[in-house]
Amino acid sequence: MKNIRLILCALVFLGAAACQKDFLEKKPIVGVTEENFYRTEEDAIAAVNAAYATLQFQLSPAGHFRWFWGDIMSDDATKGGSGDNDVNDLLQLENFNGSSNTDLLESEWSANFEGIYRANVVLEKVPPIVMDENLKARILAEARFIRAWNFYNLVTMFGGVPLVDHVLAPSEYDMPRASANEIWDFIEQDLDIASRDLWKRSEYPPADLGRITQ
Repeated sequence: MKNIRLILCALVFLGAAACQKDFLEKKPIVGVTEENFYRTEEDAIAAVNAAYATLQFQLSPAGHFRWFWGDIMSDDATKGGSGDNDVNDLLQLENFNGSSNTDLLESEWSANFEGIYRANVVLEKVPPIVMDENLKARILAEARFIRAWNFYNLVTMFGGVPLVDHVLAPSEYDMPRASANEIWDFIEQDLDIASRDLWKRSEYPPADLGRITQ
């Protein structure tokens, strides 16, 4: 009986030790998390680079190709391919018989809202960073342009869409559509603000040529 009591006391002691705060709250195994990022000038550049990356999305998931809408659905190109069944959804869109639930439209929608999300992250996370203020202003201006560009793609294809001007909380995911006029006004506002802080092409070092300029 005495041994059983000793064992029970030992278990209680070990349980109390296991519940100590320093035991439960460990540093993350991975090096970068949202909590320890967005602190340096390098982090700010990496964040806006991530927003730029959405401009070259090609498979997201069915294939996000801007020339589907600007070329094939106009009179300056045809679908091509090995035959009518080669991306038949695109043939239907080319002939203005496409359905609204095609993966091609879903990919365009998703790619543009991913770009808007990443631009919003820059606009929310970069301002508190202590860094060169001219560079910070340029990064924020680039993010505004990227956000405006993605809204331009959306409004010219879908008309009014949800006006996502910040990083959404889970409770905000079911947003109503804004009117097309509201989206156009928002695009103009973003571009107007961006134009004040974007650098001229001659001000960028060679390694940064290709970024958005004034």
